[in-house]
Amino acid sequence: MTDAFISHASEDKPIARRLARDLTRANLQVWIDHAAIRVGDPLADSIQEAIENTRSLVLLWSVSAAESRYVKFEWQAAIHLSKPVIPCRLDHTELPVFLRTVLFCDFQGSYAQGRRKLLQALGGVLPPPQPQPRKPQTSPAQRIAYLARQQDEVLTQLARHGPVRAAEVQAQLDPDMEQALHSAGD
Repeated sequence: MTDAFISHASEDKPIARRLARDLTRANLQVWIDHAAIRVGDPLADSIQEAIENTRSLVLLWSVSAAESRYVKFEWQAAIHLSKPVIPCRLDHTELPVFLRTVLFCDFQGSYAQGRRKLLQALGGVLPPPQPQPRKPQTSPAQRIAYLARQQDEVLTQLARHGPVRAAEVQAQLDPDMEQALHSAGD
């Protein structure tokens, strides 16, 4: 039995993967499609079994999720099975009528605050942060060159190994990209 099934649209995969890593670090058992479904698996059967065997469905809600047939199937199946559905709003997209009376975790303003509320709802606790080794100071030009090389690597992995491997490499790059975008706004 898993603690959380993460339902998300493919466009929201980077935040879904980040959240899955954080929930796992908080000693929660997580089901997420990229880690649990293999090529050739019957998709609907795998998803249905995972929803049946989870305590809660974490619904990453966005405009993309609202348009996703699979996301709709997942949250409606959870309701049908009397599983708690925990909406996590990623943008201002209105929740479906059946979920409007449920308290939600708001990830729009702060990922950390949304994660904290979700962990409280699921009963998980993040371990204290590990001290990170200091990165050597680099110039903006060096950071841009590094990010460009890493994006090239994502495309290389896409061409050689397909979208799953490319998404894994991209997920590793996302924190550096977010930091670069944040510091560019300063």
